[in-house]
Amino acid sequence: MKQRVISTLLLWAIVILLPLTLGLPGATILVAVFGLLSMIELRDLLNRSGFSLSAIWAPLGGMALLAIAAIYPTQPEWLLAGFFSLLVAGTCCVLLTGTVERFPQQAAAWLLFLCLIPLPFAIAAQMLVMPGIWVFVWILAVAKFTDVGALLTGLMIGKHKMAPRLSPKKTWEGLAGGLVTAVLISALFITLFDEYLPSWLNLVNGLWMAVPVAIAGVLSDLLESALKRAAKVKDSGNRIPGIGGILDLTDSLILSLPVAYILFLIVI
Repeated sequence: MKQRVISTLLLWAIVILLPLTLGLPGATILVAVFGLLSMIELRDLLNRSGFSLSAIWAPLGGMALLAIAAIYPTQPEWLLAGFFSLLVAGTCCVLLTGTVERFPQQAAAWLLFLCLIPLPFAIAAQMLVMPGIWVFVWILAVAKFTDVGALLTGLMIGKHKMAPRLSPKKTWEGLAGGLVTAVLISALFITLFDEYLPSWLNLVNGLWMAVPVAIAGVLSDLLESALKRAAKVKDSGNRIPGIGGILDLTDSLILSLPVAYILFLIVI
């Protein structure tokens, strides 16, 4: 637990200080590094589950999508074009190099890979410009502190298992505690950093938007748990002492980033 706390504090220091000192380039570097390492670990999980994604081309394709989003941050149509281009290219490679019997599984693995990490992190790269760096940090705070609230509540009063086959420690009581924590963190964040946030991310919007973002984060965590169980591993890696792999850290963003993006489009 001590290592986990130290790692968490250091990571939050990096997440906050890098954008503060370097601005948009620092935030982009942050997204790119964590995105690339998450892609590598996701590729390894899928390969351990019986698929055969390319050791080089899978993460390179994902980084290409992230680069497109960073180059054209205010033009989401370029992101969609890049996503479907990579989907077609990868499917063609599977079709030409794989076996007929394995084609459906391999093509589905490539689609799953693109949707789980490259696409959400590409969305994150666009969010850094519009709606902005601090809105992105708000998403991180809500998603990650939902985990903290759920963990602590579950340890104290958790009795009813939420998904025992995927994550035995998760409880419905923990989920409730996580949602309450998400709302409180959202209110605190908006109060402290109001001058850096767009006018539409006010206290009222921040309170209700925190709930779907938090729920998406919990579902993302369960999704990664399913991938790890399929791969028969406890953690996605061992890069972070006390936590595990990078994907164990970024897993809550898999669904919360797209959900937040949709909410922003609705509110803006």
